[in-house]
Amino acid sequence: MSISECRLFCFRNLRDQQIKFSDKNNLIIGRNGQGKTNLIEAISLLSQARSFRTHRNHELIRFGSNEASVFGKVERTHGTEEIGIILEKDSRRAFVDQAEIKPITRFLGRLPSVNFTPDDLEIVKGGPQLRRSMIDRHLVDCHQPLLEHLIAYQRALKHKNATLRSAEANPQLISPWNRLMAVNATALVTARRDFLAKLEVAAQEHHLAFAPQDGELRLEWIETATEVDSEPSAEAIFDRLEAAGDRELRLRSAVLGPHRDDLRITIGNIDARHYASQGQARSIVLALKLGLIDLIEKAREESPLILLDDVDSELDNFRSDLLFERIFSGTRQTFITGTELTRPRASTKFERVELLVEDGLVSPN
Repeated sequence: MSISECRLFCFRNLRDQQIKFSDKNNLIIGRNGQGKTNLIEAISLLSQARSFRTHRNHELIRFGSNEASVFGKVERTHGTEEIGIILEKDSRRAFVDQAEIKPITRFLGRLPSVNFTPDDLEIVKGGPQLRRSMIDRHLVDCHQPLLEHLIAYQRALKHKNATLRSAEANPQLISPWNRLMAVNATALVTARRDFLAKLEVAAQEHHLAFAPQDGELRLEWIETATEVDSEPSAEAIFDRLEAAGDRELRLRSAVLGPHRDDLRITIGNIDARHYASQGQARSIVLALKLGLIDLIEKAREESPLILLDDVDSELDNFRSDLLFERIFSGTRQTFITGTELTRPRASTKFERVELLVEDGLVSPN
């Protein structure tokens, strides 16, 4: 899988233009502030339907404009399709071959990508939402039917929280939403457990290469509405949600369910969130991301896009060399940013096309 070209309109500081890409390694270079990360962000937008840097649409739209858009031509083993996102201040619309996709969440999973950015340490050190989002996003990349359960669960959760905040809130009004949440939570919990078990095996192999001295990498879901040692069932989850009713009415918020679960990461039996050093956290992130690439490739029999933004500024030579060797070992399309003076060192060992970004204009170098 690759993206052969993209068309930009009023996206951040990037000029309105059509850009062609290599189906292998694309090295995006230029001085700081010229738009290199913005180009990576635009490509990622076609994958995630949202920015990895901000949730505010207006920050993506060029100053003085009312909307922005990114469209791309995706090459698959079975053919070509055009996908795109149109952004307005308070809305996003997704398109496939000029047909709008509703709701926009059904756009997800069409163009899987794995991002490497300077903010990735937050996966280890930050809050649970980041870890849940990472797992659920790539779980959908591997198993798209799960998206319907995610959508249904989030819809029921939204209605339940609205009911809890209303003046008429009572157990009878909340119970139907608990029932819907429980049915879809069963599918989510089951899929997450299976996915995490596979990710742990894949990530452990990579982590051993990056940091053999740090001890074994382990991944564990901390679940709020299920018993870890038992098979999840809709009835058992429903009973747990119902039992939390008084507490939720007091707090006016849903406190149990997959939306509150967390991923615990340990190395050598040490909780990485609280005790891992910066270097240890970087090795964990690299192992997780490479493990995710492995799982996506196995599930889809094609590679995700690999987006690396300013990775050399965050990694020592050993980690950088090993990361690039592992990424470039397959037939993957990659996008890598760097400055003209500090091209990612390891990337120059491999065949690549260079794109120069100057004042928002992207051109072959």
